[in-house]
Amino acid sequence: MPTYSPDFKLLATRMWIQQVPLQVIHTALQKKISKSSLNTWAQLLRTTGSVTRNKLTYAKQGRRYRFSDEQLAVMKDIVTNDPSIFIDELQLKMENITDPHQSAEDRADYVAKIAGIPPECLVFIDASSIEFKDTFQKHGLAKRGQQTKQEVRSQEGLRWTILPAVAECGMIAAMVFKGSVEHVHVEQFLKRDLLPVMNEYPEPYSVLVMDNAHIHHTDLIEAMCHEAVMKQKIQHEQVWETMIVFFQIQVMQMITIGLI
Repeated sequence: MPTYSPDFKLLATRMWIQQVPLQVIHTALQKKISKSSLNTWAQLLRTTGSVTRNKLTYAKQGRRYRFSDEQLAVMKDIVTNDPSIFIDELQLKMENITDPHQSAEDRADYVAKIAGIPPECLVFIDASSIEFKDTFQKHGLAKRGQQTKQEVRSQEGLRWTILPAVAECGMIAAMVFKGSVEHVHVEQFLKRDLLPVMNEYPEPYSVLVMDNAHIHHTDLIEAMCHEAVMKQKIQHEQVWETMIVFFQIQVMQMITIGLI
């Protein structure tokens, strides 16, 4: 039985599907091919998207997956590292990765706005938590034919949260507490730890960057940031006035002792 390359099969099959006469196909390709072979290749092409019986070359059939191949690979990694993960936890992780509400235009607009700000001015804050769950599963997830990795869940039921402020030089302030982050934690962190070390633009640590979480956008937080800016301006004016007064006092003293 003659052997044909995949490219040759594909070319011959396309000609056959377009109802090119068999004799014309033989003449054009300079090889004789049976009708049964052409019919078999055509059937494979219609059902798998390939003219060869190799599953790696088959085109995907049926309804499209909600996740791309890259996202499915991430999901497999999550399950492999945490085989006893709950389905709602997995859904939340995948939603954070594949959020349908993400807008490419909004992200581009954000990049355009922040690109002109000197990096030493930027200060980013965002909370991160670790939770020791009080429930665990008796069964774990794994690929078919593979054994799941054993993992024992802690039963302490405790969550710790860190709220850091990160600048170009590293972490400039941080707050660690038990439980989930609420707007009161953000307000306390800003008032007690972060705003006192921030400066007026364009000095370092002068632009505060937060995500669009609702706990980051309260009237009190906006008022606190505005008040901090006004305090910085007043402090700068007071320093300037002190320098002027000090200079005037020195001049008067110098005149008194006859140096001028």
